[in-house]
Amino acid sequence: MEDGLHLKFASSIDLANLRIIRFSSFIFLCGGYVAKRGTKAPSARHFLYYLLKQRHKDIFNKIILAEDLTEWFKDNLYSDLCEFEDEIAGLASVIFIFVESPGSIAEFAYFASINKIAQKMVACVRSDNFNSNSFIKHGPVTALKKKYGRDTHAFPWKVYRRNGAEYVSKESFLDVAPDIVELLKNEIEANSVLTSKFNKNTPGHLLFLICDFIDIMHIVRAKDIKDFLTKVGLNEKCSNVDRSLQILEDVGLVLPVPYSTDKFYALGKSVDYIQYRFKDGSKFKNRVQWKVKFREWLESDRKRRIAFNSLQRK
Repeated sequence: MEDGLHLKFASSIDLANLRIIRFSSFIFLCGGYVAKRGTKAPSARHFLYYLLKQRHKDIFNKIILAEDLTEWFKDNLYSDLCEFEDEIAGLASVIFIFVESPGSIAEFAYFASINKIAQKMVACVRSDNFNSNSFIKHGPVTALKKKYGRDTHAFPWKVYRRNGAEYVSKESFLDVAPDIVELLKNEIEANSVLTSKFNKNTPGHLLFLICDFIDIMHIVRAKDIKDFLTKVGLNEKCSNVDRSLQILEDVGLVLPVPYSTDKFYALGKSVDYIQYRFKDGSKFKNRVQWKVKFREWLESDRKRRIAFNSLQRK
């Protein structure tokens, strides 16, 4: 790379004054079990998932379910469930959780304890459970309200038991579904204008920095990202790069571009995620100038240019 252009870019950045100006549009949908379509609904989450798929495709296409991404554990990308959910929740614009099962109660309590995640969380609980004198009401519900001013939303859907299993009543859920969908839509709209100061320890922020770096460079190798992170003083995050790229690839933000035994990465869609402040003496003072410079440089790297151009022809 021309005199380490990516390192010059890294050297020009004032890391302490970076800002996340756009979050992804993904919705992390948590709660009870989602069964196969056409079966009795074991959870409110199941009902909402298929309702969105049938009637609200624009929202459904943004949904992430944790169970869809369990391959990451098989590949040893994560050894800890909480760490995995931190990353996904940090990447999402909304964490929408139905507090309706032992697992989702634990999830709710865990997310409510993390500042940046709690501020993006919408919790829904069945009215019968909300009214009871329970851990849910006096624990995470109270904490969420006191610390972050976030309400927990109670809806009167009903459940019934059959052959030892619990199911959600279709009629009662369909009664409240319009209000639940409206709640989700309002949260998506409200969070679309969120910004946040970059913090290397905040879940998701490293992912957005990587995305923005890829956008500015147009197409990268994993080594470019590691070099960049080291130069800006985030060398302790280099061990997370392969995992971060896998996450971004699996949720569709980043496209892998194989070339012989090499592998490049590009964004599926050009998006600005980061607002930069550049140091005094920096040759270029905004991301557009840097992006133009990287595009000029791209022409001098044959393999990288061919890999990049292959995307333009798709």
